[in-house]
Amino acid sequence: MATTTLFVEILVIGATLELWLSGLLVLILGCHQAAEIVVSLTSAKELLPILAVVALAMTYALGWIFNFFAERLFRLFGQRAYRQQPFELLQVNYDTAKARVLQGGAEAIIYELRMDRHIIRVARASVINFAALALVLFGSNDLALGIRITLGLVSATASVGAFFQWLTRYRAYYRFVAQSYEALMYSRAPSA
Repeated sequence: MATTTLFVEILVIGATLELWLSGLLVLILGCHQAAEIVVSLTSAKELLPILAVVALAMTYALGWIFNFFAERLFRLFGQRAYRQQPFELLQVNYDTAKARVLQGGAEAIIYELRMDRHIIRVARASVINFAALALVLFGSNDLALGIRITLGLVSATASVGAFFQWLTRYRAYYRFVAQSYEALMYSRAPSA
């Protein structure tokens, strides 16, 4: 289950990246030339299964690359400071606490932590992906002005929403790890 969830998560990140990259390609080449490329790629019917596998592999690889890029970019904006806050009071670093929770925590706690990590990764990448999509939409001349503005505003709003989702989940995740660590250590403390 965890492997499938991670696979889908990375595909979603990669597909969203490809969406705005495709829009950027249309901006650079023009609508007519981009359409010709698509037609030429899909005209060889016998190659479509191979192209589908290549496209899926490319989406997956781009998802991992973009996940790494987004994680590094967010580090520049204080991501690490948010992470360390809940552990300062416990006088333990995050890596030690996480290792103890993953080794001794209940299955439900570990499941919750893994799900939160998935949501954090998708939200973090979505901040950048939807912001880039909004820029591509605002810059497009191939769509009617009303459609460009509407879709651009929807994408920009999704980017802002993804940021707040990331921030909320990110802080809650590390508080949950700290609380789980504290509960685990308290339950293992020798009784007097």
